[in-house]
Parts: sequence; C-alpha cells; structure tokens
Amino acid sequence: TTLSSASAVVLYSMSAMTVWYGVGSRFRHACACARSCASSRASSRASSSFHDASSVGKSQVTDRQEVAATRWLALDTLSYRDAKGNDRKWDMVRRTTRNENADADAVAIFTKMYKEGEPVRTIVVRQFRPPLNCHTIELPAGLLDAGETASEAALRELKEETGYTAVVEHVSPPLSLSAGLTDECIRLVTCTVDLDAAVNADPKQALDDTESIEVSVVAVKDLRGFLDKASERGDVVFAGLYHQTV
Repeated sequence: TTLSSASAVVLYSMSAMTVWYGVGSRFRHACACARSCASSRASSRASSSFHDASSVGKSQVTDRQEVAATRWLALDTLSYRDAKGNDRKWDMVRRTTRNENADADAVAIFTKMYKEGEPVRTIVVRQFRPPLNCHTIELPAGLLDAGETASEAALRELKEETGYTAVVEHVSPPLSLSAGLTDECIRLVTCTVDLDAAVNADPKQALDDTESIEVSVVAVKDLRGFLDKASERGDVVFAGLYHQTV
C-alpha cells in the first residue's frame, strides 16, 4: 500500500534531497543559505503568530461521536472548543487499523540507491487508486503491523513491493497526512540500497493478491522529467515526491 502527501512529508522530502544531491556546489550552497535565511524569518513570524494565538485561549476536542465505520475506516463528528471559546463541530475520517498505543499508522520509504560509477537513484511505484479512479506515482509505503517498529515495517514493505533489500538510515517523527481530514500519521523512513550487493542483483516482488504495483528506478537528476511525463499521461503524482524536484 502507498500513501498520499502532507506538508510535513514535503519538508522531510526536501531534507532527503539535500543528501542525494550532495554538497560542494557554490550555487547550491548559496541557495541553501538563502533558504535558511528565509526559513529563519518565517520561523520568527510563525513563533510570533503561535504566541499571539495561545494568549487567546486553548483549543481542544471535547467529544467524539462515531457516525459510521467499515473494516478500514470510520467517520467521526468531533465537538471542539476553539481558541476564542466557541463550541464547534468537525467531521473527520480515521483508520480503524491503528495499533494500540501506536503514534503512526504507516510508513513511507525514501530510497537512496548507490552503484559505483553511476548517479544516485531512487524508487517510485505506480498503482491504481480507486478514490482517484486513476494510477498514481508514489513512494513505497504500507501500514504498520502489530508490534512492528517503523524500521521493520519499512524494510518489509520495501522488500515486498520492490524486491530490494535496504539499510535504514533515518526515521522521522510522526508526520500528519491531510490534517483537515484525518488524524492519520506516518513515519518517513529513509533507506539506502546497495545496487552492487548480490542480494539486489535480481529483485523480485512479493505482492498480495490485491496488489498490482509497477516499480521504477529513476536517477534523481531525471526525477522531475519522469514525474512530469507521468502527469501528462494522466497519472496523479504524490505531492511530497514531486516537491523534491522543485
């Protein structure tokens, strides 16, 4: 299974791309400095804004009523009090599959693939998504099994969906997905894949009967063109993935 995007995922995507492209270019260094300055200014404004909001009052959910549910999803109506003390309602969707005490529903996997003498590559997957009634271009991803860590889930899902064996490099904190719609959170797991290793010489998928996933290994420098072509043919591209190329 693969996932939709959120602004938090985009930020982690951009961080991963910094590693992919490396350092040493004066132009990239200048851009990074400019982004850092802009980020500092934005952070300062955001901190001020958050401070002002907190002085008004504390927003909080006061009640939750389940309206309907299926095996996978539930629709809830929330009652909450806003920062000005007004009582309001909000409809939300939640997964019914989140494990008890878990802080995330799923993982999404960024891969950095290395082969001596060749450019760094990454894995993207394509599959049909009924809610969109079309194919999407996404990251490998999947739900956490009971008792499973994010690292374990990432390595398992990557192996099942793509056939590749990887090493976990970094695990993000829980990241929200479409916070206005759902409480679903994921952990973004960055992995490295050694394409010179024998275990990755002939990768084979191990998909469920309900899954049909196409795997593409794309040079990072060619990723934007690859995604643009996919969009032109009618596929919908995962927002966090596309933002890596901007």
